[in-house]
Amino acid sequence: MAHEIDTNFDEIVSRRGTEWHGLAKHEPDEITFEKSGLTFRVDETPIYFVEKNDRSRSGIGGKIIDGWKGLTAVRYVYEDGLFRDHRLRQTRDSGETSFLGVVKDSYKPIQNVEIWETVERGLRHVRRDAWHIATSGSIQGGKRVFVSVKLEESEWELSGGDKYHSYLSFTSGHDGTLALEAGLSGTRIVCSNTFHAHLEEKRDVARKVVHSGAVNRKLLDMAESVRRFAETNTRVKKTLEGMRTHPISEDNAWRFAVGYFDKWSHFGDPDELAEKVINAFKNGKGNEGKSRYDLYNGFTDYYTHDGYDSNPWKKFASSEFGWRAQRKAHLFDVMTSDRETDGYVEKGKAWLESETATRIIEPL
Repeated sequence: MAHEIDTNFDEIVSRRGTEWHGLAKHEPDEITFEKSGLTFRVDETPIYFVEKNDRSRSGIGGKIIDGWKGLTAVRYVYEDGLFRDHRLRQTRDSGETSFLGVVKDSYKPIQNVEIWETVERGLRHVRRDAWHIATSGSIQGGKRVFVSVKLEESEWELSGGDKYHSYLSFTSGHDGTLALEAGLSGTRIVCSNTFHAHLEEKRDVARKVVHSGAVNRKLLDMAESVRRFAETNTRVKKTLEGMRTHPISEDNAWRFAVGYFDKWSHFGDPDELAEKVINAFKNGKGNEGKSRYDLYNGFTDYYTHDGYDSNPWKKFASSEFGWRAQRKAHLFDVMTSDRETDGYVEKGKAWLESETATRIIEPL
């Protein structure tokens, strides 16, 4: 699998260009569902237990394992037709398949076409020229799918000159390990960093849709939450502007970084990891080493470009979908709270004082 993209099955489409190191298909005008890279369905199949030499003439044999089922992605192509509705268009299987995994019987697949319709349903009352599908597709052989919507009216500039473009990012998994989520993401043009702040329902972005229970009802609720969010998206701009005007000394920035890494990171000495963040806090492009905003950007530099993963594409996938994205989202919330920020500063201060004392009495 090249760069988390299974070139035998996955397709990625972008309005911007051939991103993902040339592996994306460029669709400059409009990304429709038919061109989205998501034209595959998830089929459910029984799981069999087959003892040695116990096979029927069909080659399957064995006994069905109760309580479990397999999931397979089957790509299809649209035939020419007059219908615009995704569900009414005639399709045929292309022969491309990918095994996704084994899940419990209670798992309910959320088909890609349902995700796409949820996006469109949530945004259909928003002025059509105010948004467009920017990227979509799958990675890991169809196990992870995503749709990114660019919100044209949410392009803005902070007082310091940094420009942002806001996106609604929809991500889901087809292997039983990831719910359907809708969250806010953005690109800081000055240094091409990304940050993900997956927001809770109370912040006007939908709660997760897990693959069980009344899925259709949950999808309708998500669409309604997306509609409200798209019409009232002001929180992130105000929050980042607040970070910019909230000063923090270099000493406290260092203490915060040490305290944060001491709690969350198992990949190295907190002091050494903090040094990388503080370097970006002071010297990163667009940073001045003066505010929480600079410190937050120092962390996003680290989680986007540095860290444990040596494979750049695993690092990218983690930054967009995995633990790195979760850390950036958590930091976004922490650094808007004086209480939580001060808590990590005190934790880092205690760690540094303890470490200094330990080194002083360390025998030669």
